Amino acid sequence: MNGDLRVWDARFGHSKCLVLVKEAHDLGVAGSDFSLCHGMQGSTDVDFPFGTFLLATCGFDNNVKLWAVATSCPKLSVSIKAVLKGHESNVMCVAISNKGHLVASGSGDKMVIIWSTGSYENLYKIDYHSRYVTCCSFSSDDSLLVTGSGGSGNECALAVWRLDHGDDFIDFHGIFVQEAKSANIGSVLENPLNKQLSNWATEDVCIWLKQEGLNDYINSFRGNKIDGNGLMHLTEDMLKKHLNVGKYFRAKY
Repeated sequence: MNGDLRVWDARFGHSKCLVLVKEAHDLGVAGSDFSLCHGMQGSTDVDFPFGTFLLATCGFDNNVKLWAVATSCPKLSVSIKAVLKGHESNVMCVAISNKGHLVASGSGDKMVIIWSTGSYENLYKIDYHSRYVTCCSFSSDDSLLVTGSGGSGNECALAVWRLDHGDDFIDFHGIFVQEAKSANIGSVLENPLNKQLSNWATEDVCIWLKQEGLNDYINSFRGNKIDGNGLMHLTEDMLKKHLNVGKYFRAKY
């Protein structure tokens, strides 16, 4: 891998490379993500006016990089905005929140770091995974972050984190952690009715429990009328004392 970054024309299917950034990451680019809001009509961000979009990349140089991709000028251009340093190993995944204010990155150092796209600061570190973190993604309303780690045999894990933030703080709380073989990871938190988790009814939660093979807990969740919103705000004490939940659910505070 040479570390080059290419931006392609996806409109017409002819796979034309529009921009080539040589050696964007030493040793190779591992992942990328575009912001859905920077550069959109009505944007007041002076660094990202209409037609200029935020691109995040990560690579084997242990860094996350933020780029401005300008599309409104005669020729598309890509310019570096920030280099985010904090990981101690290859950065294997990166995701921008849907509101565009946060970037999450996962690394071979087993850490997940949350960055600000405004100040470029390291806002929070999640130290949970016992293996390298290979994937991460924000929910559509940015209230949840999913992180996944890889390994051999049963050493894979998927974690879902609830984001709490105010004017001057950010915090993540673990909601669900499921350890499974890699073949099963894709089914964790599968949405039975293609709705946001916060909009699940109690029966949707029960459908999900059945899909995950957690039938023993269905009556308990149904009896306590746990819907999607309640699911997101369960605490370790509630899980143990009121729902009699065992090893498949663990909260981390």
